[in-house]
Amino acid sequence: MVTKSGQERFHNQVQWARQYLAWEGFIDSSKRGVWSLTPIGRLKTLDYFESRAVPPKEVRDLRGAMDGRAEKGILLTTGTFSAQARIEAERPGATPIELVDGEKLYEMFKRFELGLKPTTVYEIDLTFFDIFK
Repeated sequence: MVTKSGQERFHNQVQWARQYLAWEGFIDSSKRGVWSLTPIGRLKTLDYFESRAVPPKEVRDLRGAMDGRAEKGILLTTGTFSAQARIEAERPGATPIELVDGEKLYEMFKRFELGLKPTTVYEIDLTFFDIFK
């Protein structure tokens, strides 16, 4: 998919996600192409690492932070989203929030080969060696 400006939708979404993380102080945006967590970003990451299910509060917080500044938000996690967070993200009449969990993020990285290289894996057939016993 391509945006009106001609940019691939995925790349556009990643750039906006990075910008929102920088505005909230979760990542350091001082170097082009380098994303590094700030101390606040590390704490947020650790909070989610414990439970792995992002609560609806984070969806509401993102929506509040972008109020009047964006038509849509994207919330990324390497974990999962709680059922309540998914419901909150799709609440009728509210600014839409797209949820990208760890599985979807992996699929996006795999599709665009971002940081991943396809490899061939062979499994050893141990029964082949039975005749040599």
